[in-house]
Amino acid sequence: MGFAVDTSFVAWAISFFTLLGDIFLALLLAHFIWISILKKKSPEFVAPVKKVILANSLAFAFLVALAATLGSLFMSEVAHYPVCSLCWVQRVFMYPQALLLGAALFANYRKLAALSIPMSVLGGMISVYQYSEQRFAETGQQLGSLSVCSATGPSCASTPFLYFGYITIPLMAVTAFALIICFVLISRGYDGKN
Repeated sequence: MGFAVDTSFVAWAISFFTLLGDIFLALLLAHFIWISILKKKSPEFVAPVKKVILANSLAFAFLVALAATLGSLFMSEVAHYPVCSLCWVQRVFMYPQALLLGAALFANYRKLAALSIPMSVLGGMISVYQYSEQRFAETGQQLGSLSVCSATGPSCASTPFLYFGYITIPLMAVTAFALIICFVLISRGYDGKN
């Protein structure tokens, strides 16, 4: 007997967390512009949040990689969404990061986490390309002549769902890769005294 899983609710929940991740990235960018480009001091209410993020950034990077890996497996193995060629390549860049960042976290070896940055950059670039393919396909246009999906497999431009008007599976991956990059960079600058 087993248990029934409402796959559409889980996909919505993963999309909701992606939305929260996108909001966090936007706030992080705004804060960076505020202190680095405009040369303004951080507002006082940011200090406790900043302290938590600095102290736990490597754990957050690990949790993002783990959630992305488990979410990806859920989408294909439980919800039965077809996995296209580009999705497989993105998985190649995401799955090892859960192990790598977990090892870096539990061994307290932040330099090991830096290996995840090139993987996230490459995986993120593929995710951005696939997301662009999906959005252009909705308008009936083709992004380019690069054809990586096989004629017999699922289309890389198909969109099994669209939540909040913009979140698809490749955008979830873009968000996860971007969050990992940010958290790893933050963790490399944290010395435990901040």
